Amino acid sequence: PIWTVIDGPWKLQSFTSTGQATFVPNPSYTGPVKPKISKFVELPYTSSDAEYNVLRTGPSALTFGYIPLHDAPNRATIAGLGYNVVNFFPFAFNYMPVNFNNPTVGPIFRQLYFRKAFQELVDQPGWTSAFLHGVGAPSYGSVPVEPANSFADSTEKNFPYPFSVATAEASLKAHGWKIVPGGTSTCIDPTKCGAGIKMNQPLTFNLLYLTGSDTIASSMQNLQSVAASIGIKINLSTGTFNEVIGAAVPCTPSQATCKWEIANWGGGWVYSPDFYPTGGELYYTGAGSNAGSYSNSKMDALINATHTTSAANAQAALDAYQNYVIQQLPVIYQPYPGTIVAWSKSLGGVSLNPYDYLDPESWYFTK
Repeated sequence: PIWTVIDGPWKLQSFTSTGQATFVPNPSYTGPVKPKISKFVELPYTSSDAEYNVLRTGPSALTFGYIPLHDAPNRATIAGLGYNVVNFFPFAFNYMPVNFNNPTVGPIFRQLYFRKAFQELVDQPGWTSAFLHGVGAPSYGSVPVEPANSFADSTEKNFPYPFSVATAEASLKAHGWKIVPGGTSTCIDPTKCGAGIKMNQPLTFNLLYLTGSDTIASSMQNLQSVAASIGIKINLSTGTFNEVIGAAVPCTPSQATCKWEIANWGGGWVYSPDFYPTGGELYYTGAGSNAGSYSNSKMDALINATHTTSAANAQAALDAYQNYVIQQLPVIYQPYPGTIVAWSKSLGGVSLNPYDYLDPESWYFTK
């Protein structure tokens, strides 16, 4: 009975213990777009490969589905079966939070020069080409550049910290670190290394990342190898999505939950249902989704301005915020993995939504 109170174009007809959901048109719906198909069924699969195996049998078995990124080279084959095949990017960006309040490495993360150097070890173009098969959108800041939109300004589209091991190494040397390629670099001049960093403190970090994704695993192993070339030791470990996001929580240095250092759950942040790309949830002091406990009074003021300014000044306030985010690097950015979507060429009305919503009420079949 709880599912009988509805106001949308569809109503739930059945739901199985494995997760198959069947929807039929809601006859009482009076909205502008009424369903044109008689039934919409969401099919559960145990893995992306299991779903892909069904997709390979053709549109008669699966009308709308997805090609895993590791099967991107086979997209022409899928298209030949009678599918439209399109790269899709949600309105999102991808990042790894670092724990500014970790009692051991937090002082290192609080140094802007170090965050810049660490960002320069992330080979976004290389990762996109090698591990995402070209289906990846760069993350240069917290306002997405893909899909094309009016929010991202020119600074957002021209990242000031491109991949450069040499630049990262030079910056660390200039700030008091003894670089030991293949070993462990240490601070030899605390006055240059920064507040809270001790003499001989090593550049050693623990990074927890999502298990089960070849793309993420390959990216993190590449980062580990590149960092090691200038003496930054990254200890990798894996966990489920719930374990990673459960570990990467805001904390104070004295809390037991503050032991995490770097986390990567692989999904970054999608602006849905918080559609406007401001940073109140992400970087405001004390915000619930501010995983790394980043705190900066100027950032808070710029975020407040995006919330309260006049409509005429909205883009200027957003530009000031997004440019400061790029300068400050409150997180470490990495490319956002796109999605390869496939749907039957006989299915019309499909419009891919940048917030990852499906709108099957607009769909219809053609002969």
